[in-house]
Amino acid sequence: MKRKLLGVLLVAIVAVTQFGCSNEIEVIGVWKNIPVVYGVIDATNDTNYIRIERAYLPPNKSALEVAKDPDSLYFNPNDVEITMYTFVGGSYIPSPIPLERIDLATEGINRDTGIFADDPAYVYRLIGTRASSFKLEVKIKASGKIYEAITEKVEINSSFMILQPSYNPGTRPISWVKEVNGEQVQQEQVIDLTDNFAAIYDVGVRFYYQEYEIDGSGNKIAGTEERKVVDWKARKSFVPENENQFDVSIKGNEFYEGLTRNLSSLAGVNKRRCGGYVEFYVEGASESLRQYISAANANQGLVGGLYPAEPYSNVTEGYGILATSNRLVRTVNPLMEMSGL
Repeated sequence: MKRKLLGVLLVAIVAVTQFGCSNEIEVIGVWKNIPVVYGVIDATNDTNYIRIERAYLPPNKSALEVAKDPDSLYFNPNDVEITMYTFVGGSYIPSPIPLERIDLATEGINRDTGIFADDPAYVYRLIGTRASSFKLEVKIKASGKIYEAITEKVEINSSFMILQPSYNPGTRPISWVKEVNGEQVQQEQVIDLTDNFAAIYDVGVRFYYQEYEIDGSGNKIAGTEERKVVDWKARKSFVPENENQFDVSIKGNEFYEGLTRNLSSLAGVNKRRCGGYVEFYVEGASESLRQYISAANANQGLVGGLYPAEPYSNVTEGYGILATSNRLVRTVNPLMEMSGL
């Protein structure tokens, strides 16, 4: 899934402590660079970002201290060769546009603050490349050692989404509320996906709307229109029980609560808001990401293990995950029946 999906944080530094019987044994040893990768390549995006950092055994320093040093988190570009390959014609060939190392801040993206250095925040940008499968190679020049990660395919060619109850554009819009015996009753919308195309899913609704300013008489001021969107995740990291079909039920009250959390109040301001249309979407990611998330969840909580003592990774002899994702979208227009915002 793309950079906003999924909610998965990667541990960028692995500190190892060992015990020996002799004080002549070098416990920590010299610095050893090991790639740490996190990337979900979205087939619907022209631009994707991949984090490629390093884990190591910091000599004679606290891991928390080293975490604040950007030079310790990232490879020197002169010390590594990083290549992305795409699967074409039965074999992997170098991507036509090489990966480019950039600072996320230049893209208007800020890395979350925490124990790790967040400025700069280097990533590798993949642009203009569409493929069903990828292979990433990280070569350490000094040793000649190559680490690689290969993604699984996530294709939506035979998949389609059904909304239940169904709607007829122009005559029967989606309705979250209906009247029963004079009372308003919340309804649910079931997203039915046939021919599953992935191993793990996020299911959500995008609500598109418009805001504009009004004058003292309540009239719309021309040229003040702003188009906006609320992206609400109804289900995260959903794994279907059936390999060929699944459905996810979204209750009307859940949808309205999601809007309430994301829409500011217009009370006391000279603005008005009007609805536009909604999109139901399903984002699916490959098996490797499902395994990665499952491993992380299994090591959390009171009875979980010590994460990341044994984290799942598809980076050979490295850490992290490289996965692919794809998306199905069903647009509903005209707008569903809904109460005032």
